Amino acid sequence: MKKRILLLLLTGISMVSVAQQYPSDWDQYTTDGYLYNIQSDRNTLNLPESEFKDQLLDLARTNLAQQIRMRVQDSAKLRKESIDGRSHIAYMSETRFSTDLELQFATTKTVFDPVTAEGHAIVYIDKEKACQYYRNNTEVLLGHAENALTLARNYIDTGFKNRARAELEKILPQFESIAPTFFWLGVLGAPQNEISMLLTRCNEAEQSIKKLIAELTYGTSIYLVCSADVFGSSYNALRNEVIGRLSTDGCNFTDDMTQADWIIHIEASAREYNHMTMHSQTLFFAYMDASISIEKGSSSQRIYENSISTKGAHTLGYNNAARKACKDLSSQLSDIIRKTINP
Repeated sequence: MKKRILLLLLTGISMVSVAQQYPSDWDQYTTDGYLYNIQSDRNTLNLPESEFKDQLLDLARTNLAQQIRMRVQDSAKLRKESIDGRSHIAYMSETRFSTDLELQFATTKTVFDPVTAEGHAIVYIDKEKACQYYRNNTEVLLGHAENALTLARNYIDTGFKNRARAELEKILPQFESIAPTFFWLGVLGAPQNEISMLLTRCNEAEQSIKKLIAELTYGTSIYLVCSADVFGSSYNALRNEVIGRLSTDGCNFTDDMTQADWIIHIEASAREYNHMTMHSQTLFFAYMDASISIEKGSSSQRIYENSISTKGAHTLGYNNAARKACKDLSSQLSDIIRKTINP
C-alpha cells in the first residue's frame, strides 16, 4: 500500500511538472528523434540539492522505462525456429523486459535554481545513436561470419576439414545472441525495410555456415593403402584397426584417390627378434616394422614420412608375437595420422 501511495505521489509530481518551465535547450530532446521524460518540481522539503535532483532523476527513469515497456508490449520479440533445416522468423508478443537494456543508452541532465528552489531533470535516449549501436553489432557479426567462412574454405582447400568445422561452429552461437538486435531496432523506430534487409543478411550468413557444417559432417576423407606381412602371410587386421581408430574422430575412407583429402600409405612387416625360456616356458619376441607416408590429396604434397617399430611377445610363437606387436603399431600409426591431419 505504501508503495502505491508513493507511486501516486510521484505520478502527481510528474503531472504537475509538465506545466513548469524546463530549460529551453532541452526542447531538442522532446522531438521525434528521442525517447524522453522530463520531471520538474519545487524543493518544498528543503532537501539537499543532490538528493532532490536524484529524486527527480529516479522518477524520470521510472517513467521512461514505463514508456519503453509500453512500446515493447506493442511490438514483438524475435524468435528463431528450425523448420525443415531452414531458419524461420516468428514474432511473439512479449511483455517482460529488463530495464537494464532499456536504459543502457539513457543520458541524464539536471538543473536547479537555488533562488526559486525549482529543479528539473531529464532522461532521454537518442534513438538514432541507439539504432546505430545495434546496426554496428550486426555488421560486426556479419564481418565475423564472412571471415569464418573464408578461413573455413581455406582450411578445406588445404585438407584441414576438422579445423574448418571448428571455426564455423565457433561463430554459429553468435547468431542466437544477435536476435534481440532486430527487436530493439523495431522498438526504437528503425525503418522496417532496413530491419528486413539486416535480418535477411544475417539469415543468409547463418544458413551458409550451417550448410557448410553439414557438408563437413562426415569429416576428413582418407584414401588408405595399408599392407602388413606377418612372416609371409597378409595381415589385414592392421588396416582395419587403423580405420576403426580414425573413424571415431569423424574420418571417412574412400576408394577414390581423387576425392580424398589425405592419401596415406602404410607398409608393415614382421621381424623375429629372440626368445627366452624360463621354468620350461618359452617366450617369443617379434617386431613389426612399418613405414608411413602422408600426402595432401589436393596438392600431392608429402607432409609426413617416417618409419616406426613395435615389439610384441607371446608364448605361442613368433607369429602371435608379431600380431601382438600389430596392436601397438595400429595405435601409434593412428596417433601419427591424427596429429598430422589435425595439427
